[in-house]
Amino acid sequence: MGICGNSRQSLRHRKLSDDEHDVSSDIYKIVLLLKDKENGNMQHFVSKLAFLLVFVIAIFLTPVFAETWEEGPSIPEGAEEVVGTAVGDAMLVYGGLGPGYTPRGLFWLFDTSQETWTELPSTPTPVHHPALVTVGNKVYLMGGFGRPDEMSWKPVAQAWVFDMDTRKWSSLKPLPTARGALTAAVVDSKIYVIGGVTLPDNADFAGLTFNRATKQLTVNEVYDTETNTWTQAAPIPTQRNHMGAATIDGKVYVIGGRIGSGFVLMSTNIGVNEVYDPATDTWEPRAMLPTPRSGVGVVALKGKIHVLGGEEWSHNRAGVFRQHEAYDPKTNRWHLLPNMRFPRHGLAVGVVNGKIYAVSGANLAGGGGNHKDLTYTEIYTP
Repeated sequence: MGICGNSRQSLRHRKLSDDEHDVSSDIYKIVLLLKDKENGNMQHFVSKLAFLLVFVIAIFLTPVFAETWEEGPSIPEGAEEVVGTAVGDAMLVYGGLGPGYTPRGLFWLFDTSQETWTELPSTPTPVHHPALVTVGNKVYLMGGFGRPDEMSWKPVAQAWVFDMDTRKWSSLKPLPTARGALTAAVVDSKIYVIGGVTLPDNADFAGLTFNRATKQLTVNEVYDTETNTWTQAAPIPTQRNHMGAATIDGKVYVIGGRIGSGFVLMSTNIGVNEVYDPATDTWEPRAMLPTPRSGVGVVALKGKIHVLGGEEWSHNRAGVFRQHEAYDPKTNRWHLLPNMRFPRHGLAVGVVNGKIYAVSGANLAGGGGNHKDLTYTEIYTP
């Protein structure tokens, strides 16, 4: 795993701040012990060196074993390219890409208190690769891809809201820009709908395929849930798709994704991490994701942004990730955390009662080979 300079530094100093223990001082003590060895005090050298080495190793390994993933009840229907969000005690999973680029429109609710799955009514027009967020007791679905008459991905501008009380969908004012493989995050009552991929200007075809040109987007369109209106905000500096976003302290962090195409076979993963401040309508680059990947799950929990899973297809190398890396905005550093049990991309993630839920996804990049729609539910407790 490639780790940037900030990441290496975070690994080196993470436990220093947590335990107020300076490992460098122990290294210095070991150097002093080597002098004891040179002076002939072999017994003193061996005993002290062994103690210090065990202590230093324990400092770095304790977090790995203290935090783990546990397996939860499987979702009844698995799919790739699902999205997730949390409402109260529930984890919601929507979407799915079926054979022939057909949107599956799966919609399931996991009651974490009862540990049971319940199927919910899908949108009138199913899509895959949308954005899904929660505001209050309502769930908002933005954009995505449908399927035209041919086998392809058709970017849509549809916007829907699902009321958890009535269990019904209602249409909203459409997105200004039709797109899929986008991301979204919430600040107060506004939804920031960012990036994605769409048809090229003046395209003579209705849908995207891996051998057609695609248009990468930087748009940052803001939906006001109180007025059902859209406004334009400062575009994200790096055009990309298949990334993730999360909000911490009123700022939106957009992480990872791919450039060049909406299809993994024709694209390049990036580790770009950019933060948007609605108060100033400005973007700022931050420490890059150590493992560049797309098709990721991104959530915020206890002041950190967690990036899970993903896929890659480049340089004759294809696969999916089970990596779990967390970003701390206060220190601008990344931390390596326990990996998920199962590698996958296009998974649904959400935070319920202080726990991360990672649900479904696919086992292979781009859906090729012995492709499986996974039904795994994994739960992470920090």
